[in-house]
Amino acid sequence: MDTVESCGGKFTILSLDDALTDELTIRAWREYARYSDVYFDLNYLRLEATRFGSSVYLSTFVLGNELVLRTHLVRPIGSYANARGRYVDMITPFEFGGPISLPFGRPPSKKLIKLAQDAMDKYCTKQGVVSEFVRFHPLLQNSKHWAKYYQLREVGDNYFIDLKLASEEIINQYSRSQLRNIRRAQLTGAHVQKIPLRRSNIDILQRLYKENQARLNSAAEHFFVSEYFSALDQSVEKIISLYLCLNALSKPVSVLMVLCGERYSHSHLIGSDFKFRGEIPNSLLYHEAAMDLKGQGLRYFHLGGAGEKQHGVRAFKKGLSTGVQPYFVGTKIYDQKAYTQLCKDSGASKLLETSEFFPLYRLFENSK
Repeated sequence: MDTVESCGGKFTILSLDDALTDELTIRAWREYARYSDVYFDLNYLRLEATRFGSSVYLSTFVLGNELVLRTHLVRPIGSYANARGRYVDMITPFEFGGPISLPFGRPPSKKLIKLAQDAMDKYCTKQGVVSEFVRFHPLLQNSKHWAKYYQLREVGDNYFIDLKLASEEIINQYSRSQLRNIRRAQLTGAHVQKIPLRRSNIDILQRLYKENQARLNSAAEHFFVSEYFSALDQSVEKIISLYLCLNALSKPVSVLMVLCGERYSHSHLIGSDFKFRGEIPNSLLYHEAAMDLKGQGLRYFHLGGAGEKQHGVRAFKKGLSTGVQPYFVGTKIYDQKAYTQLCKDSGASKLLETSEFFPLYRLFENSK
């Protein structure tokens, strides 16, 4: 654990492994997650650590009664070394986060933001961090407080269902095509069950998810590795809801995994059996999930966004709600000299002026 007192504030950063062995830290972050979101839950972060073999770190900056939280996946950069050891970079654990300020619902002071970033800058310079990629939280809209310190880029809209509305009002926001698809699925005998987080159900999720990704020839096939599904156990039971759509013959047609915090729920993973695509089960699946999440007391069901070419995915989510928020990512280079050299070494330096990919030196990683 590193702790630095600076300008009346206190900056602390520690590994997730260390956090999980300290009862005071566990209690503190349990409260932080309650007032921010599930992406700051230690059990969720433990799950996230199963991907890529990266180390998860937690940091806080405290100034009076104000607080900035951050979570980081720290990734080694190939075999490149510096005087302090290895170069590393940082990225937000999947999927959303960024610096979050507390108390919740109150704008952070400019002094808090400045001093928190000064502390992070000093830490990153000392530790050989080359760059940072941040996925800001589209529902919390925390990007607006950090525009001075990160290069922000809007990458599209994210859609959400406002679960505070009456059920009838939620349904009235569905598009005609979504209502037609829900009715069609019901007429075929399809039905949705909320299922417990047990191994047989996780196996269905993993199978259908991986079949989807393989069919789409998606790089995401390797994004959620087998170790991730194996780590879905009782420790994350309270933050995960699973919904299974069965057809008239009780065959699994599609399955949805939702992350649940105190206020926000997030569509996280979905898998569908391509053989039953004609039964159009996913509209019914999302509708029944939304109704159940509303019944649990969640305030929002975050559907996410879509890639630039994913027109069908975007239309599907847009058809379930009029709720929309812009989604921003942020980039920051802490060591420009190292960044430029890494881009040169990776063969990507010619794209420095034209590519939005960040960090650029990782552009060709998966093709090697």
